[in-house]
Amino acid sequence: MGLPLGAQHKSTEIWTGVIEKFEKRLATWQMQYLSFGGRVTLINSVLDSLPTYYMALLPMPTEVIEQIDKIRRDFLWKGNREKHKFHPIKWEKVTQPKYQGGLGIKNLAAHNKSMMMKWLWRYNLEDAGLWKEVIIAKHGRLNQWCTNITTLPYGVGLWKSIRMLWDTFDQNTYFELGNGLLLKFWTNKWLGNTTLQEDFPDLFTIAQDANSVIAANREGINWDMRFRRNMHDWEVNDLVDLFARLQHCHINLQAADKLKWGHQKGVYTVKEGYQQLCSRNPVIANWPWKLIWRTKLPPKVVFFPWTALYEACLTQDNIKKRKIQLPNRCYMCKKRLKPPDTFFFIFLKVTFIVRWPQNYGA
Repeated sequence: MGLPLGAQHKSTEIWTGVIEKFEKRLATWQMQYLSFGGRVTLINSVLDSLPTYYMALLPMPTEVIEQIDKIRRDFLWKGNREKHKFHPIKWEKVTQPKYQGGLGIKNLAAHNKSMMMKWLWRYNLEDAGLWKEVIIAKHGRLNQWCTNITTLPYGVGLWKSIRMLWDTFDQNTYFELGNGLLLKFWTNKWLGNTTLQEDFPDLFTIAQDANSVIAANREGINWDMRFRRNMHDWEVNDLVDLFARLQHCHINLQAADKLKWGHQKGVYTVKEGYQQLCSRNPVIANWPWKLIWRTKLPPKVVFFPWTALYEACLTQDNIKKRKIQLPNRCYMCKKRLKPPDTFFFIFLKVTFIVRWPQNYGA
């Protein structure tokens, strides 16, 4: 299948072939004169796809991520130049999605996790399969939706790494109610985005069976929850509210309970999983990403206003911050410059470039 046999799943030696492919690609590209926009396109379309096959199953070690990031980072800022080149914007910002202020270059750690979480989705999607039977036999079943957390030292590392992502995967899951034989009445999210345990904690503490399934809390077509004692006056209102919510619930005796993911189609995809992981990044308020990227200008032109909005252009101020001595004057009018004047000049230039398609057309 193209994967090494007998190697430890966290070994860096597994990724040696991937890194060699990166270097071979760059050897041909570095002989060409590419703009910033062209380099971003090649990184997104070619380089980011090279480790995809391995990332779909194996956790990428931190050392490998740092090594590949260095290759991509140097290619983005240096191109075909061998001498030192400044990296004006932090790589953490570059790898954010475009709507969050980045270039849309993949964050390898988040992309790796989103691809491995696909196996958690397949575990719930496929009712029968040899691979699933082997996993259950080795790890045991915690519930219908996931396996136990394994602590054995040998022979379980691959699935152990995938199982560790369950808490992240579960944050965006919900259940589609069928016959109620699989879903827990109190502890599963089947009636809204929260559990009944969270919405009615007082009733949960006096429930006769806190782990009972939904079908066990029904009698025919009516709801019949069982409690350990009679209710106090202040608990009756909670019970009335609970019955009011249950009135809108419909049981389908001919269908099984299902796990759903997301908020639209209910199907997990690597793209949406990656977006979920990236949503934790701090979003820059009012970042004008549509004015930058949704224009009819070529990428090499659009790259400049993106850099300027970060105030990362190699102006005299930014060059002096890197301890390089320059005369503090404008090379056109020979007058002394102040920091606000430098930024104002950049702002006018960016405004002109961004507004060009709106005022003058493509």
